Amino acid sequence: MLFSLSSWIALIATLLCTLRAVYLDKWATADLQGSSVHESPRNVEGPNRWTMSDGNVAIGTEPDNIFYFVQVPFLILTPHSTAWSSISKANTMILTVIRPAYISIPIERIHYSFPAFSQVGSSNHQHLAEWKVYEKALSESGVVDGWYDLRGNHDCFDVPGWYDTANMYKDYAVSSRRLEEGQGVYEWEISKGTGKYKFVAFDACPKRGPSRPFNFFGYMPSSGMNRLADSIIGPEDREPYNHTMVFAHYPTTTVAFGTSDDGYTYTDLANQFSVYFCGHLHKLLGGLGDALKGYDPKTHSLELELGDMKDHASYRIVAVDHDLISFVDVNLPLPQIPFTAPNIPKAIDGESILPESIDMPPVVLITNPKEAKWILQYKEPVARIAQSKALRFLIFTQEQDPNSLRVEITIDGIEHPYPAQYKGVGVPNGIGQGYTPLWTSEWDPQSFNDMEEHTLRITVTDSAGRQGVDESVFKVNGARIDINGGPGEWIIWSKLSLSLKRCCILVIGSILALLLIPKLYSDYTPIGSPRYTSAARDPILKRIHTLSKEPHTLANRTRYHVWLWTLRCIDLPRNMPVVWAGTLIYTLMLISLPWFKGEFIPVAQKSEDRYGLFYLSGLRISDEWVPLADTWMFALFEIIFGLAAFVVIWIWRATDSADLHCSGTSRIRTLNERAWFKALVVIMWLWRASEVLALGSFYGGVWPTLVQNSIIWWLLFAGVAIATGKDGIFVRRSVKERNSSIWGRCIICHKSTTDQEEDDTRRSLLDNIDDDPGSHSSSSSSTTESLQGFNVIKVRKSRK
Repeated sequence: MLFSLSSWIALIATLLCTLRAVYLDKWATADLQGSSVHESPRNVEGPNRWTMSDGNVAIGTEPDNIFYFVQVPFLILTPHSTAWSSISKANTMILTVIRPAYISIPIERIHYSFPAFSQVGSSNHQHLAEWKVYEKALSESGVVDGWYDLRGNHDCFDVPGWYDTANMYKDYAVSSRRLEEGQGVYEWEISKGTGKYKFVAFDACPKRGPSRPFNFFGYMPSSGMNRLADSIIGPEDREPYNHTMVFAHYPTTTVAFGTSDDGYTYTDLANQFSVYFCGHLHKLLGGLGDALKGYDPKTHSLELELGDMKDHASYRIVAVDHDLISFVDVNLPLPQIPFTAPNIPKAIDGESILPESIDMPPVVLITNPKEAKWILQYKEPVARIAQSKALRFLIFTQEQDPNSLRVEITIDGIEHPYPAQYKGVGVPNGIGQGYTPLWTSEWDPQSFNDMEEHTLRITVTDSAGRQGVDESVFKVNGARIDINGGPGEWIIWSKLSLSLKRCCILVIGSILALLLIPKLYSDYTPIGSPRYTSAARDPILKRIHTLSKEPHTLANRTRYHVWLWTLRCIDLPRNMPVVWAGTLIYTLMLISLPWFKGEFIPVAQKSEDRYGLFYLSGLRISDEWVPLADTWMFALFEIIFGLAAFVVIWIWRATDSADLHCSGTSRIRTLNERAWFKALVVIMWLWRASEVLALGSFYGGVWPTLVQNSIIWWLLFAGVAIATGKDGIFVRRSVKERNSSIWGRCIICHKSTTDQEEDDTRRSLLDNIDDDPGSHSSSSSSTTESLQGFNVIKVRKSRK
């Protein structure tokens, strides 16, 4: 079995580049791996496990064993827009109505200001005015003691490091000292009624924060996983917690989690906590993120993403009632909140920026029976639902007198026979002051303990006629029902950071296979046969001609196109060797070399901190790796539309359309030969070129981002091939194609018929020899001479 020299070079280069790609990936992700030899982690019995028969604590009408808190997703705008409104409207609501035990805030600021072609508009800097407004609003609100904030990805845009002056979170955020002391992780506890509850917050922002767009994903290195494991699991003799809850800015699908030195993965940690609260995705687009919530059956934990404050004015109230966790997501009335900017200078100068109280309807949160979608059978005492004595729910309203509220309760559309009674304690006068607006109504859960789903609906109307409603689909036996979150649920559990990497590797592998396998197949020559024969091509072409004459059934057309594209793949290295070689070289460069050099952190003082290299596996800045999945996302998009699309066009052009039809027959031009299709190819090329120019505007301009950029040189190569290559827009039809209509008959079909006739003649002559073993020697000699003469004629024909 022999291959051409070019095939051997291609195989060796592919092997070497693949090995380097594996090495680079291991190197880039070294911080995600534990420094010591990983051993199987100790089997930690979950501290939140409850038995189905737990009935030590009964859920009654007393306001005990219950607390609640608020999660607010912050989105603060630039000084060119409204920086004060988001903080003010959230604080106003929290202070005047809800009064929670504490507030969890994943801070995020976004800078969407785009002056045409300006440097400010093409990057993301930290703005001091934003942070001053943030600090001012918290100071006025008096919520600092119960305020826990975290960085979002926009808070580490253009930040060289934690101690750099560009990291304003360090100087202005409430929890920055906690986060610094915990080296990316901090925690707090609450003791209520029957036990203790632990809350853990962690920062998954990159150590070096590039400016956008390569700053969407986060990662948790091994050192961070060590501290996270210590907080969630703790020592073996630690007193167990009723619940552990985790807070982060990033959903787990956008975080690359490492492994701790003791071998703990994120899954190991998720086995120990109950709920993972996050933000970041802002409900996505087109309704995809309306239900970004999910339940993991492996770890029996919930992940709950929350929309943003800027566009949706969303916040979340979470209640823990007798260790059953319930929540409600609420949107503030945006029409009542004008987005204006004039108050920002006032805030910086010391004037009050808090607006008047917002006119809002009552907010209702049902805590018993708990909604079946969010049941944690192995981490909550769900048996308490069947043993409870009262319906329980919280009502948050601007009304000072509970008697002014009208409460309507229905179960399965039937009015509940028992009235609602206010059992609340405390007054709404601050954060963490014990205010609990609890309402109860007696019920008999056994009347609904039929293993079926039931719907509890509570409607509250205040004195102004404003209504608040909450519904809970429950099952008294504590069984879960499906969330049915649609695409949002899939996104939460898709592990996007890992999926992007796998998809990218799959696409690159497919391109290499399309380039190499047909080349090796067409180069293959059995030992003893003449080199460079058409033995690999002609049988396929014959099948194509045969199938083109068959009835146009689905099966025939499918087989026809399979063989057609197989032929085209074989013809690419044969008919377009320069394009084939250039495409292979570029593909191997993508996996083994840096793509481009860019100014990823413009505010950095030192050149080595500003500039870095973009690799497939991450960014390399100042001799450190930043293994963000953003590189895989960008690479996947670029490889599909900037490489694979052109590979398909090259393959499409590789085979002459004249070869696909028998000579003398009418021929229809293939799709890629039409003028409008060629125009689409040019438009696609211009689109990809514009994307590269946009990349240059983000990360340093012409030098170095556009000059030291393999993508731009590939696009120039592709542009030349599109214009002047085979079947290019400036290339006339080939002589073979123009003469195809006057040939007498198809070469392939004629050759097939001629070969069959030659085989029949040779078989007939050999049969004559076999029939006359010796008695007719003169006749046999004549037959042998005829066979030799036939072979001589065939050789002469082949030489012609």
